[in-house]
Amino acid sequence: MKLTELFNDPSLPALEISAIYTDSRKVTPGSLFIAVKGLTVDGHHFAAQAVSRGAVALLLAHPLPRLNVAQIIRPHPEQLVGPLCALLYQTATNGLQYIGVTGTDGKTTTARILAHIINHCGRTAGYIGTSGIDYPGFISHHDENTTPDAAILHQTFSQMRAAGVTQVVMEVSSHALAQHRVDGIPYQTAVFTNFARDHIDYHGSVENYYAAKLKLFKALSKSATAVLNADDAKVAAAATVTSAAVLTFGTSSQADFRGEAYQDTVNGLSFTLFCPQGKFEVVTGIHGRFNMMNCLAALACCQTLKLPIRDAVAALASFKGAPGRQEAIDLGQDFKVYSDFAHTVQGVEAVLRWVSSVPHHKLWTVVACSARRDEAKRPLIGRLVCDYSEHPVFTTDMLYHEDPQLIIDEMGQDLVPGQYQTIINRFEAVRYCIDHAEPDDIIIVLGNGDYLSLPIGNRDIYYNEVELIKLCISERMAREEYRRLTHEAG
Repeated sequence: MKLTELFNDPSLPALEISAIYTDSRKVTPGSLFIAVKGLTVDGHHFAAQAVSRGAVALLLAHPLPRLNVAQIIRPHPEQLVGPLCALLYQTATNGLQYIGVTGTDGKTTTARILAHIINHCGRTAGYIGTSGIDYPGFISHHDENTTPDAAILHQTFSQMRAAGVTQVVMEVSSHALAQHRVDGIPYQTAVFTNFARDHIDYHGSVENYYAAKLKLFKALSKSATAVLNADDAKVAAAATVTSAAVLTFGTSSQADFRGEAYQDTVNGLSFTLFCPQGKFEVVTGIHGRFNMMNCLAALACCQTLKLPIRDAVAALASFKGAPGRQEAIDLGQDFKVYSDFAHTVQGVEAVLRWVSSVPHHKLWTVVACSARRDEAKRPLIGRLVCDYSEHPVFTTDMLYHEDPQLIIDEMGQDLVPGQYQTIINRFEAVRYCIDHAEPDDIIIVLGNGDYLSLPIGNRDIYYNEVELIKLCISERMAREEYRRLTHEAG
């Protein structure tokens, strides 16, 4: 597309623009580079690098006279990334349907459930979110952000369409909404799973955080549908700010997609679904009442996507969970171990309530609170873990440059000495619990899930929690077997 067409400005040079980037390291020849000023870096400082890599035009907030390329000056370049990418990559006219999932907790599981259903029903889903990007022929692990930057998003949509994707299911974070990363995406369906305190470190207040979430629903067209949690008053209130049609889910008698008769067994949860299409018995391989809500949200989306509800319900029977969510690690040991991404107060409590209902001897919980995050939730999470666990172990995860002992002290500020154990090194905390667990105990390791790195200081340390757990279990089992065999040998 010509630069003149992209900006609808005939006074600009008639340059052919092949791609748009906000990351100078990814620029390809013939690109437009948009300088976005972020929290820690200013894209204007990298404009020269973008030109050296082949950028033929720059969109800037102020001129850079030393660079001899076309420069378009606008006061807020970050607000134009999405709309310009949507135009260049034909996001609104490429035939894809876009489903956005937002909420404090449950985004990943809800999105993964819906993608699973779509594929089961004979269509092809693309997924974008905390677990990465996933579509036929392409799988990547998670990026730094739940929702990638706008330039990467729109390029990904184009690639998904070429790969045969029919529906894109993506998680939409509050950061992405506040930073205009999802501008220009014509969502047909938007889901609001739940709302609780989170990300106050970034948004400044619960009110600002909520306002960011509402942006998704305010932007919906009249032909779109908002899928809202009827059991959550803050979520239900989103109906008052959207011009879209509204579908609700939950356990409330007023919910369009209502769950009743919830049961949870060793094989998974079951419930009865009441919806406009009738009554259905739902069985799935995941656990917890919160996952019934995630299933209901995904099933409600099926109505907007015109997927047969009967087929969608059947698909849930083969869904075994999202990566890093209630992930069971079983190598034949005589105790259970789970890894779960839960890191908000609401999420931690929901997971602990579920795992406490699983028959067990004693519960070991490894928990941490990240640096550079909402400090007020630290004592709340610390107290929760101690309320539910016989063996709470406080450790660390995303440290950056914060004092790890200070974080743990804040987690334990409302507790008395001896209520919890401190093991600052997360590797050692996991190993300690596995080495000391007794038969029929449960160990749950919270907060990291399927992330593959730990930011410590200025470095990202490779860290695969599930593989670490497997290694510790296998080491313990090998030691025990070695002792048994050498004892038998006399």
